[in-house]
Amino acid sequence: MHGDEIIVPCSITDASGCRARRDYVHINPVKHGLVRRVADWPYSTFHRLVSQGIHPPEWAGSAGADVLGYPD
Repeated sequence: MHGDEIIVPCSITDASGCRARRDYVHINPVKHGLVRRVADWPYSTFHRLVSQGIHPPEWAGSAGADVLGYPD
């Protein structure tokens, strides 16, 4: 945590909320400049979603959070 940062619990009430939070987590390494593409982060569960056909390997490309509109 950074100084006065507060973590607020939230509840996921439906499948779309679950997908939105999962996508947000997958986008974070791109948003914070650790990798150029979501698929470049080797520790991500994103690779499992690709293998299951849920997301294509190029999902979100290099635009990442800008495409999905997730604030940080």
